[in-house]
Amino acid sequence: MSRSELVKSLLLRYGNEFFWNGNSYRGLFRTLDRKVQEGRCYRLIAPADFLPMIGDEVRDEKYFYTILRVDGVFVSEKRLYTWCIVEQKDGWERSENDT
Repeated sequence: MSRSELVKSLLLRYGNEFFWNGNSYRGLFRTLDRKVQEGRCYRLIAPADFLPMIGDEVRDEKYFYTILRVDGVFVSEKRLYTWCIVEQKDGWERSENDT
């Protein structure tokens, strides 16, 4: 099993389901501010085949998020996993900058 397959299997086991571009993925959402349990910005760790663009939207079963930054972690020039900084939108699908 490759490292990226291992990461993907861990995300399948421990991650939360989210949706992007009509596809379902599993990833980990973690708040950026350790002092605040639920903030507006989160780090999203997702499988290597999740390749969004800045400004794209993802959603989980409760919320919509806007992708503010996206990058990957690479080992030997191969993507191990994708990480993003996402901002949670409110119930009217607005981000903090829209209000």
